Amino acid sequence: MKLNNKGYFESRIREALEDFRQGYIARDINAADQFIDRLFDKNDKTAVLGTSFGEWMVGPEGAKEIVESDWKYWGVVDIDTKAADITVLNDIALINLKGTVKYIFEYTPEKFDSYLDFVKHFFDPGDDDYRMSAKVKAGQIGFVLTHFNQIRKEGKREYYYPLRINAIMKMQEDRAVFRFMKFSMETYSQYPELRIDNQMMDMASYYEQQKGFAEAYSKENRTETKAAAAAFMKLIRDGFNGEPKETEELRGYFSSQGSFLIDTKGNVLKEQAALEGMKGLRNIWDKLAVDENAIYSDAIGDTAWVVCNGLAGSTISEQEGAEALMSDIRRITEKDAASKDKLFAVQKRTADYFLQFSKGEYFLWPIRIMAVLIRENEQWKLHGMSLSYPFYYILEGKYDSEDIR
Repeated sequence: MKLNNKGYFESRIREALEDFRQGYIARDINAADQFIDRLFDKNDKTAVLGTSFGEWMVGPEGAKEIVESDWKYWGVVDIDTKAADITVLNDIALINLKGTVKYIFEYTPEKFDSYLDFVKHFFDPGDDDYRMSAKVKAGQIGFVLTHFNQIRKEGKREYYYPLRINAIMKMQEDRAVFRFMKFSMETYSQYPELRIDNQMMDMASYYEQQKGFAEAYSKENRTETKAAAAAFMKLIRDGFNGEPKETEELRGYFSSQGSFLIDTKGNVLKEQAALEGMKGLRNIWDKLAVDENAIYSDAIGDTAWVVCNGLAGSTISEQEGAEALMSDIRRITEKDAASKDKLFAVQKRTADYFLQFSKGEYFLWPIRIMAVLIRENEQWKLHGMSLSYPFYYILEGKYDSEDIR
């Protein structure tokens, strides 16, 4: 059944979003049960995805596990609920939120000791990273210490990571509740930080996690959600692999209710810009692979959402990477910013370049895809997609200041 009062629905959504924001500010573990009970659908298909590759939890208890972990171990989260992008689609609402995660950094003897331990762990035969090649170890050390050793003021320093939340909400009695939620961090570099390269992450561990996702979710998919998943897989096969599609050809996969694309840098593209953005992804990836046996899908009425992990592949020669690096360095030097900030940005780019190409010229990145589909004339059509790479490093200065970007 369709909602008859969108205005009422939206007002309940905004109340729930502010409740969610305040809960993450308070971080009261003793209030976690009530928080989940108020704000999340009690359905077993409710899902929450965290920023790291393995954080994929289902059901209210799974949602509680991620929330409690965030409140205990994450930085301070603040969400811009006033600028929430809310789109009501039939019986559900699609929510797009921006926020920040604040971490406190400071120089202490213990901090120096911990980073020295980071260097030393590469020489420990009992550590998984011991098997890395010497070239990759050197690149890893240079990349991490570049961020730690930058010149900055003494004392405590606040640093903010850009957070993105995509969610599906529905009405439950007189309240708006979350049925699905995905946390992600914006990509800060040309090269996503988690890469399948048999060094930090190999194909065996990737597929082992995929097997777990398949066992947890695929068996729960109902007939209608399987049809939506099949429509999504057709888009992946036709739109991102094989012969490149023109913008007008891509339009045929989308519903009549508009289109959106949220890219890995957090940009929200709509209508024609979304189609151009999808076409442009072919310039970044050589291929996009998705395991159709490990897809999470859910639906309420005529709206469905499909979530999966995929692999985006690209071949970049070391020479191409070097030319791109020098072009970026030149751009940075011409920015209207402090010399200290520009030099640090150049140092970061250079360290990242040497780290990336220590692993070779073929890049295979894990990527998470969320797609929203609408049923029109008994066919599932794409409404939009959100793309994100897993988050890995917590480092000060990871993201450039506004005047450098």
